[in-house]
Amino acid sequence: MTREGLVFLCGFGFLQMLHVTEGNTGGCKCPPSSILSKFPPLIPNDTCCLNYSGSTFSLVPWAAFSSQTNLQVLDLSNCNISKIEDGDAVSSLRELYLSQNRLTSLPNGFLTKAYSLEVLDLGVNNLKDLPKRFLQSSHKLRELILGWNQLSALPQSSLKPSLQHLELVGNPLACTCSLWEGLRSHLHDNSSSFQDLVGNLTCASPHILAGRTLWSLTTSDVCHLANLTALFILLPLFLLFSLVLCWCCGRKKKKKETSSFSPTRKRHNSSHCNGRWPHAKLPTGDSAVSVNSGKEVILRNQLMLQPSSNLLGSTRDIYEEVEIKLGSVDSLAPPPSTCSTEGTPGKQDLDTVSVSEVMKDSADREKVYLTQSTEYYSLVPGIEIEDSDHGEYESVDLS
Repeated sequence: MTREGLVFLCGFGFLQMLHVTEGNTGGCKCPPSSILSKFPPLIPNDTCCLNYSGSTFSLVPWAAFSSQTNLQVLDLSNCNISKIEDGDAVSSLRELYLSQNRLTSLPNGFLTKAYSLEVLDLGVNNLKDLPKRFLQSSHKLRELILGWNQLSALPQSSLKPSLQHLELVGNPLACTCSLWEGLRSHLHDNSSSFQDLVGNLTCASPHILAGRTLWSLTTSDVCHLANLTALFILLPLFLLFSLVLCWCCGRKKKKKETSSFSPTRKRHNSSHCNGRWPHAKLPTGDSAVSVNSGKEVILRNQLMLQPSSNLLGSTRDIYEEVEIKLGSVDSLAPPPSTCSTEGTPGKQDLDTVSVSEVMKDSADREKVYLTQSTEYYSLVPGIEIEDSDHGEYESVDLS
């Protein structure tokens, strides 16, 4: 190798060393855009910037950047991207450009652990909502561009005190109390810097605040309105609940009163109380006559056989049934009872006869009958008195 060749190699090495040193001190400089028709299967290692702006990607596998430990700038703007697959965040990433794509949503864990992120551009997409933990660990975030999307709310995790520029123009934002308090508490306290931060952002809802700029509102305009809205929703529900409760209580009370004044259930006429018949009501008028006639029929059935006095001197072997009236109808005592009829207690002034007394009276009557029969049979020839079983009945204990 000649002396000139050695000098050239030494000069080239010095220039390369000088360029690396300048790049490390002055920051990462991105090369011109590499326009591709599909996402590259292999990504160059040890590069600080990837510029694919203007390519035609439809799908971006975010896990492909997880191995890039030195990646600081990633430009994927205007790449026709409609979906980003979830993957580990690049901890070294400082600037990310995803504007002018067709994104409608982001993965749940997207940019959750982007600790070094300072600039994020998601403008001019179709995003309708953002993940709950979006930019949770990005405490160095200075610029957040979310303009011209379909966002109606922002997660609290995206509102960082370090923000210097927040672009939300072109979104149908709902000026809620949570958004207002989040912007006030996480961003700036003085009104001038707050106006510079949000710009001419206008409210799309609620209807009473539609068209008003966000910075011109006060806390009473937003938060008190939310309280009134909650009151208007809860008050009709409370009134409806009260009406239903009153209706139920009134119906229950009415049912209780109806059951209190309703007649008791009648007992069946053939029912017994402790095995004994209830007292019958005392008959009056025509009913008394029918009752008396019924008692006479009962007395007629209680017949006693007695020999006729006209036959005592006769020799005929004929007997005659003679009705013997044992007593008047009034002498019969009503049947005993220990229970009362419906709603009326049994009358205490009615005479009651125990079972033993009834049996004793019946035995006495039968004893009289046997005595008279014996006297009669003794007058009839051919019949011996000893054949009678009178003695058998006399031996009965009637006590």
